[in-house]
Amino acid sequence: MKITRDDVKEVLHKWANGSIATHEVHAWASERHASKVFTLTDKEEEEKSITNEVLALLDCLVLNLVSSDDVPALIKLLETPQGQYKDGIFAWEDYLHSLDLEKRKEEIKKDSFIRAV
Repeated sequence: MKITRDDVKEVLHKWANGSIATHEVHAWASERHASKVFTLTDKEEEEKSITNEVLALLDCLVLNLVSSDDVPALIKLLETPQGQYKDGIFAWEDYLHSLDLEKRKEEIKKDSFIRAV
């Protein structure tokens, strides 16, 4: 089965509007990240893929301190034009550097899934 950037965006939108919970996002991403069952449609040179990067972030969202607050930035990352992988990753890293990580650590503890992990 193929997985597209739009597939990931759909899940992110559902997470942002509260239609699905953090544990459902994590499970969905875990099933697809590094899976031989799913084929990424946006691979670039050296097998780089923005879709795969976002799936990896969501698969390890607790370790990465990713929350639904990050959905706009993740969607922006997914909207990186094909062939501009590095630019998208640099923009994501700039976003991460703008975050107050100590505050984020406290905020995400409010999520029952993250508290349970």
